[in-house]
Amino acid sequence: MDSQRDKGSMHQLRNKVNRRDVSGKDACIKSFRSHYQFVMDVLDAYVITAAMNLLEIEGVNDIPSGEAFAEAHNGDLDLKRSYIEKLARTILEKHVNLQDGDIISFNDEVTEGEQEDTVIQTMKHGNTFSCVYCHKQYKSEGWLRRHLSSVHGYDFHQPIQHDQGSLSAQEVKEAFMQTALLLLDDNDAMSMGDGERIFRNAKFEVLLHAKTSHRKYRLWLWRMLAYETALLSARQSYEYKWNSVVNINGGIGNNIPCDNMLEIYVHKVKDKIRAQGANLTYQSVRMAVLSMPSLDAMKQNLTNETESRIKSRKKPKTRASDIKVMTQQLQGSAFFCQNKNIVGLQRVQHPFQNFDVTKVKGWLVKQKGRAFLTLVYRIYQC
Repeated sequence: MDSQRDKGSMHQLRNKVNRRDVSGKDACIKSFRSHYQFVMDVLDAYVITAAMNLLEIEGVNDIPSGEAFAEAHNGDLDLKRSYIEKLARTILEKHVNLQDGDIISFNDEVTEGEQEDTVIQTMKHGNTFSCVYCHKQYKSEGWLRRHLSSVHGYDFHQPIQHDQGSLSAQEVKEAFMQTALLLLDDNDAMSMGDGERIFRNAKFEVLLHAKTSHRKYRLWLWRMLAYETALLSARQSYEYKWNSVVNINGGIGNNIPCDNMLEIYVHKVKDKIRAQGANLTYQSVRMAVLSMPSLDAMKQNLTNETESRIKSRKKPKTRASDIKVMTQQLQGSAFFCQNKNIVGLQRVQHPFQNFDVTKVKGWLVKQKGRAFLTLVYRIYQC
């Protein structure tokens, strides 16, 4: 609400194009498609505005005057593809800023911290810690670390303290585009059934939910990665990765996650159960559950034979006119100017920067310990 007066912010763009079915995070679960489509339209507007700035044009329908564009326009298909690819990479470097090294440095810090933890664990004997140099006994890991640092000069790694100041408008734009592109790629991977991309994106989503304190989603994603990486056998891991989606309508690009399919199935069963009213029994519920696949198959066959037209379930189409209006609002806004701040967005944090390494590493160590116990239990069962 604080950003509704700031030109180019999502709240201002939502009011400008009159998206009444978009009302923020409290209603995005109930109206997911409208909110998702609005985010994708805003992302398209940001990408188009970035391209217009690089091509130095003022209108969407203007023709660039550069020699490179003229050569690509008059060249063959390979030359046009090369030109578009080069333009896209320039947008990624200058406006999305995917070259930032925060995630790489975060990974290095966590790796170094884990190596130190491994060294400390080698000094643990039962419930006590023993110094390998002077064999002094300590009851806690903290006292052993202080002893190694003060007496034996052991240099433990200190996490980098990041500046938690407010972000500039350009950094807010980069944060939004990075998150929206991750959402777009994850949705595309789900619809195409690409298990490799689904699990690769899950690694970034774990960091995203760690920064936004969504514990339930972070824990679910981490366990999904743990099962695929270590807990399951090679065959089970392969099946888990490539069977995480299901196609109930047929066709390419119509896959949905298995948990969404289960929710649809549960809703259908509940409707059947409610229709029975006072005649509800255990046997009637059992028959309703077992007959659901047969009823869906019969309905589909009747629809095909009678050539009936069912209500479309496709996502709403992208509104080109709204994107054009958004592009006009973004031109000259603070999001495409260097080092300008917006008052309504001062509390925004970058989702992939300034990680609390100590907090994240401690959470990972705890989850790895639990995964180790699960693995030992599975081996014991075998």
